[in-house]
Amino acid sequence: GNLPYTANKESIMAHFAAYKPTTVRCLHKDGNPNVCRGIAFLEFSNGSNMRTCLDKMHHTEFDDGLSPARRINLELSAGGGGKSKFRKEKIKERNVHLDENRAKRMQKEEEYKKQRAAQGGVNSQQDSIHPSRLAMMYQ
Repeated sequence: GNLPYTANKESIMAHFAAYKPTTVRCLHKDGNPNVCRGIAFLEFSNGSNMRTCLDKMHHTEFDDGLSPARRINLELSAGGGGKSKFRKEKIKERNVHLDENRAKRMQKEEEYKKQRAAQGGVNSQQDSIHPSRLAMMYQ
């Protein structure tokens, strides 16, 4: 969700290319294939790619080169469409679980950063240098 109206299938596929979606379906406004409604559905053949994509790509900046970059939202959906109470509850339950997983991952990343800072002698500038180049600097 929250895609720019200028987004298209190709730009969405390019943004998520690292996670290898098999199908991208961008919903269009009033049947006009040139104007996106801001919503797209991605399908994956591999469940681990889908889970990784949901964890890593939520709230990333989507830039199609035509509109200003926008922060997008990723949510898990239950297939079939419709607005039945059961389907809505199923989606809500899945998204709560997904949010819990994201929070755990973020907490682990913060703990790792604190651990690295506590080790001493490691600064953020050295962390951004490739290990082989860093080794050459200290020869």
